[in-house]
Amino acid sequence: MKRLAIVLIGFIAAYSQAATYHVATTGSDAADGSVGTPWLTIQHAANTMASGDSVVVASGTYPEIVHTMANGTGGNYITFLGTSLPIVHGFYFTNSFNNVNGFSIRGTNSTIAVNFGTTGNNCIVQSNRVERTPHDVVQLGMDYSNPLVAPSNNTIHANRF
Repeated sequence: MKRLAIVLIGFIAAYSQAATYHVATTGSDAADGSVGTPWLTIQHAANTMASGDSVVVASGTYPEIVHTMANGTGGNYITFLGTSLPIVHGFYFTNSFNNVNGFSIRGTNSTIAVNFGTTGNNCIVQSNRVERTPHDVVQLGMDYSNPLVAPSNNTIHANRF
């Protein structure tokens, strides 16, 4: 019986569904992130998501620099999907296998639009519009104490600058 329970738990875990969350300028981070009660900030979604999860971000302005907080996997990226080019100040990739698609990324005077840090590996930045950024558009992080540590295998594709 014990063996059956362990197999059943493993089976359920292997086939659990990835979550899809929603963010809107009319939302609340105290909500559940569903389409009917979306969150207010993209960062709240980033803080919540796990491998395979997605967040759909509604049109609007989100004055934030989003820091990725979890790793996806090769077959289960963590996906940030913008609808109608929502505006955000930037994305900072501190984790691997994250995908950002469909945003208007507008850096501020002190931000870089897309920063891969030293640990943002195997990430995808695609179909975004990057504009109005007085600093570097994309920055690859470097650990100056160990120059062999740098982000790798990132894809930047079909963006408009």
